[in-house]
Amino acid sequence: MFAQKTFQEALEKMDQVLLVFLDNTSDAEQTAILANKMAGEMDEPRWVIWVRRPDQIQEHLDQLSDPLSLVKDWESVLAFSLSRGDREIRFVIPRGNGHVTIVELFYAYIKASATLV
Repeated sequence: MFAQKTFQEALEKMDQVLLVFLDNTSDAEQTAILANKMAGEMDEPRWVIWVRRPDQIQEHLDQLSDPLSLVKDWESVLAFSLSRGDREIRFVIPRGNGHVTIVELFYAYIKASATLV
C-alpha cells in the first residue's frame, strides 16, 4: 500500500499543483517525463505523480472532488490536474487521443494553478 500512502501524502502537503498520470504505457511514461521537465524545480508549485497501477489508489481517486464532472470513468483518464489545497479536479487528459502536446500539459497546469491564492 505504498502507492496509497504516497498519493495521500502528496495531497496533504502545501498548496501545489499536481499533474497525475494513471497508466503504465510507454506513452504515459514519456508524457510524464515531459510534464516533469515543465514542472520546474522541487520548490516550485508544479509536481508530477505517475501512478502505474491506478487500482492501487482507486479509493483516493473516488474521493476527489470533480465539480465540473470531468471524469466520467477513470479508465478513460490518462492524466488529470488538481490543486492540492482544494483537491478539485481542474483538467483531464483522456486516454487514446494520440500524442499529448506541450500545450495540453501547459493548460493542465494553468487550469489547476488558477485555484492557488
